[in-house]
Amino acid sequence: MIAKNKYKLKELKTYTSKEWFVNEKMYCSVFYGAETDYLRAELSLYNILFDKEDWSCTIKYETYLIQ
Repeated sequence: MIAKNKYKLKELKTYTSKEWFVNEKMYCSVFYGAETDYLRAELSLYNILFDKEDWSCTIKYETYLIQ
């Protein structure tokens, strides 16, 4: 069986701080420039071919400044 896609997107979570709040990261989707020095992201995928074949991918993360 050859799958059209090798993965299915589960979730993309973004956050700015490495600090945790009550054992949970504070995720958000809108960031304020004055309060943001780095953006961090967690990408989760479902591996459709997990027991069929090995594969690799390249992830490109883009951000935009809207004024």
